[in-house]
This record gives sequence, structure tokens and C-alpha cells, in this order.
Amino acid sequence: MNTYTIEIKARCNNPERIKSILKTVEAQYQGCNHETDSYLKENSQILKLRERDNKVTIFKYSEETTTSKLCEQVSNHLMKELLIKTCGLDKVVTKFREIYVIDNVKIYIDKVEGLGNFVEIEASDDYENQDSTLQKCKFYLSLLGIKDRDIIPFSYFDIAV
Repeated sequence: MNTYTIEIKARCNNPERIKSILKTVEAQYQGCNHETDSYLKENSQILKLRERDNKVTIFKYSEETTTSKLCEQVSNHLMKELLIKTCGLDKVVTKFREIYVIDNVKIYIDKVEGLGNFVEIEASDDYENQDSTLQKCKFYLSLLGIKDRDIIPFSYFDIAV
């Protein structure tokens, strides 16, 4: 069965307020990760190498679409170094990500170096549940007080200098 994922990213001026709201709805705190995303550009493809917990996860993006495809997860940095030498490093984005989960919705509070604070709502479900998944995301946008003007339709790659 195919999975449908919705991701909504927004600027966040008050992360503590978001955390307080998440506590009131009993969202489960899953911890905080330090993540470094290295972006490599190869023709019309963008590779994102995400380093977390001594593992490197490789994602591939097409410039025509904003969706990503998980390519591979490796447990050492040799693959990363080889890819950087081959493709060249374009941008690096470093963030601290606090993770909360409620139902099938993940809510991330990100502190991104040089960019500021963000909140991201991510929900995945089967394709036949697209409408209910979208409604859940809209509910959490409203609950967290996220306004349309705060929503960022781009990845950190697109807004990083």
C-alpha cells in the first residue's frame, strides 16, 4: 500500500508556547536530535545527506518536485566523503530538532543555525486517507496558532544562504 505524507513548515517566534500547547494535548515527547544536512547538487538532482546518531541517511530530490526519496542509510561517513568529492558540497544546514508525536502526526520544533526557529507538522497515512490526514494537519496548524503568513513552502535548503 502506498503512503501519503504531508509536511508543513512554518516560522516559529515562540517555541516555548508551542511546547506548552503540545503538553496540554498530551503529545509524546520523543527527544531532541542534532542533525546536519549536507546538500549536494548533481545535474537536476539534489542529494541530502542527513547526519544523526553517527549514521548518514541519503535522500534524493528532483528539482521538478519537492518530494524526496530515501536512497540509503549507511553507518559510516565514508560514503558521505565520497559523494562530496564527486558532486561537490552546495550547502550545509545544522539544526536541533525536538520531536513530538500524537496519533500519526509528528511535530518538530527546529532551531536552525542562521535561520531561526521553525515548527514542522508531518503526517503520513495510506492514500485513501488523504483527506483525513490533511484535516489533522489543519487542526494542528490551528491549535498551534500557525498563520498562513508563517508557512514556508520551501525546504531549509531553499532558504539557507
